[in-house]
Amino acid sequence: MANSDLQSFYSFLDHLPIAALVISFEDHQAADLSAQKICHVNFKYLELIGYPLSATPDSASWMELAYPEPEYRQELINRWKVESAAAMQRDDVTAKAVVKISCSDGRERFFEVFSEVRSTILPNHYIISFIDITDMKAEIEGLKRQSVMDQLTGAHNQYHLLQRVEHEIERALSIDSCFTLMMVDLDFFKTVNDRYGHECGDQVLIACAKIIRSVLSPVDCLARWNGADFVVLMREDNPGVARQVIQKAWQEIRAHTFMWQDDTFAMTATIGLTTYQSGDNTDQVLGRADLALKRGKQVGGDFVFMDDFTE
Repeated sequence: MANSDLQSFYSFLDHLPIAALVISFEDHQAADLSAQKICHVNFKYLELIGYPLSATPDSASWMELAYPEPEYRQELINRWKVESAAAMQRDDVTAKAVVKISCSDGRERFFEVFSEVRSTILPNHYIISFIDITDMKAEIEGLKRQSVMDQLTGAHNQYHLLQRVEHEIERALSIDSCFTLMMVDLDFFKTVNDRYGHECGDQVLIACAKIIRSVLSPVDCLARWNGADFVVLMREDNPGVARQVIQKAWQEIRAHTFMWQDDTFAMTATIGLTTYQSGDNTDQVLGRADLALKRGKQVGGDFVFMDDFTE
């Protein structure tokens, strides 16, 4: 290809609506990133990713800037080797992957990257294109969160809790561990709704969920079960320790002053606690927690009740 034709090709790339760069190397240099020369970057690339040719003359320098974390960079290098080999075996022209790139403006953005594994236009020249999916990925993640979250309290919903219990049962079986499950019910919540209205009741639920969440670790799970009931899954195999943790929330709910318009009032909670027993399924462990809650209610509520298996 004549130099004028090459410049015309680069001019064509410059007007594409997606980011693109061109690298050049011989077949025997495929594993040597420093030998892979970056020949051109288009305008959209400079707009989104931003590294000029002077900053990234070869693939090695580009990788260091785009993926500054060494572990992530090596992970991507290994992944591209696998994806490229698979694409060539399928006789595809490109390999693709979703990656997180550190752009020149300091932002991290997600791209779907398409890398030629065979040169289609110029010998030993390969086009890599980048489609920015940051906003789409954020929207998808938001939808995923909504699908497993209770929109009022920010706790997880029943669907997620049931999945999590099943996961914890599988984990318990595989590593011979245990977990604790608790049903939490706000005492006389209906009275609050009847006296002050559902908007006040909603604020009580939000506040109580926040209190319970504050005592849990990142690996624990808080879910709204229904109405004024919550379920806590705690990755703690010592029921005594689990009870001490949840009692902090129980005490904080009792001590909290709830306010609505010109009135103040107090709330209490009843909690039923059980631990996973080998052989339990999801319904069994949830059923025992519910039974412990009911027994706590039978003694007047405002109580943390541990079931017979736990005791």
